[in-house]
Amino acid sequence: MENKYLYAPMSLLFVTLSESHEQISFAYPFEASETVICEDPLHLEAINRLDSISPWFFSLKPEILAHLLSGKGATNLPFELKIDNMRYVGYPKMVSTPRGRSPRIFNVVFVVGANMSADLVTCYEELSEKIAIAIDSEQTRCNYLSVHMSIILDAHDALDRQQSSNSINLRNYESECFQKILVNSTLAVDLCNIFNDLSDYGLVSVFLNEVVEIGFCLVERCMVRAGLAPITSQQIESQIRLIRPYHAIFLLDDVIPGPDASSDLQRIKKYCTPDRSILDISNASGLSMMQVFCIVRHLLLWARAVVVYPVCLENLYSSSAYPQLPLKNYTEKFRHIFQEELPIILAQFSPPSTLDQFLDPTTHSEYNQIIRYNMVLFLLRYNLIVQLHTFIYLMEPFSDQIVASDALAHLKDSEMRLALEKLTVSEVLKAHIAAICNNLLDIMPKEQAMNYFNLFISMTPLLNGEHHIEDIMFRLGKSRLVVTRILEIFANVLCTFERPDFIHSQFS
Repeated sequence: MENKYLYAPMSLLFVTLSESHEQISFAYPFEASETVICEDPLHLEAINRLDSISPWFFSLKPEILAHLLSGKGATNLPFELKIDNMRYVGYPKMVSTPRGRSPRIFNVVFVVGANMSADLVTCYEELSEKIAIAIDSEQTRCNYLSVHMSIILDAHDALDRQQSSNSINLRNYESECFQKILVNSTLAVDLCNIFNDLSDYGLVSVFLNEVVEIGFCLVERCMVRAGLAPITSQQIESQIRLIRPYHAIFLLDDVIPGPDASSDLQRIKKYCTPDRSILDISNASGLSMMQVFCIVRHLLLWARAVVVYPVCLENLYSSSAYPQLPLKNYTEKFRHIFQEELPIILAQFSPPSTLDQFLDPTTHSEYNQIIRYNMVLFLLRYNLIVQLHTFIYLMEPFSDQIVASDALAHLKDSEMRLALEKLTVSEVLKAHIAAICNNLLDIMPKEQAMNYFNLFISMTPLLNGEHHIEDIMFRLGKSRLVVTRILEIFANVLCTFERPDFIHSQFS
């Protein structure tokens, strides 16, 4: 399926039920039957879009389909029905205050592929519910549904009379009817805009009757449009639980807050750069960590940002072993921006390279370093490179080095000996650590050796392969220089390996 239609609905149906009718009152897209003259730009845009959208046709007669989708006996509940290779998803709504020509029940139905995942089906059910609640609230407030049902029913009645007097094709009849409704009903226009926004962007922001806002994000569709592999909102929630204050936020597009958006979002946006951690953003913006985390969660769930580790010279990057989308999706764009070939640049991260090595100030001018820095941001933005973090295990050496079994008993410093005795590791490992400590006491002042030893002891709960150097730095409040120095001193009892952060590897 083309990216244009990936995860997007095939069609939208507005099904209504009253004492006098049970019908598909409106459907979109439909096959345009003739050129329509319309001065209202909102109506005209929805009509013109029909030239670029392929209508979907159904195997069942409209009357039978309307009866199946009306939701009679199952109102105010999520609705799902599979027929042939299509799935009909909606939320039949009982009208709270039926007046005039309003129906008793209506259902905004999205037609999607039969094999669509359960998570996506749930998303469409939630959107249908939002639309239904908005329509019903406006009906209660100002007879909104009654007014538009009059327009819709008049269009159907007029074409019923035309069909009875002229033997016209049913499909042409439906197209003329829906086209007439689209010209005269803002409800139909709003439904069309919802359908088009879902297809184009995966985001919906429509003010029904210019009063009630319907906001919705189809994360999978947004990710595809952003050039990223799709993940579900449930996966994003799992990812959010792994975020730490040392992570950074990479905005995917220009995030323009709406007129009624929180002022905190605007404040955070000013400081949201890939080289700034969430903790830095909190300090710079004057907002609490909880406020920043809430806004970050909002940005992630609305597919406006991804999580990275703050970009710095020490970061080690590797080209992705399995790019989430084919490279051809990015090569032309990369060439257009940087006048370089993407595969050649990616090859410079295999084997892995630090940002400092990639920029290489001894080879590249200051201007070229800026260009190459932006290349790294591009590659991170599209997950074409991943950052490798160093994870550490505390374990016995693999070498055949022999350490006396009573090395711990002969440790020169009693404080170190007592601390090691309390450590919950094997006796062999304690003996190796004791040998390292004795060596430290021989080559440096006791106070300095004690500082290194105490830092190592405080680090041992984190040396289980679950924490990388940056996480250890954050938890202990120490600089990279201090942490790496401790790891170098006790390297004989440590095993290191490099891999992406859990927050990224979970969905790669």
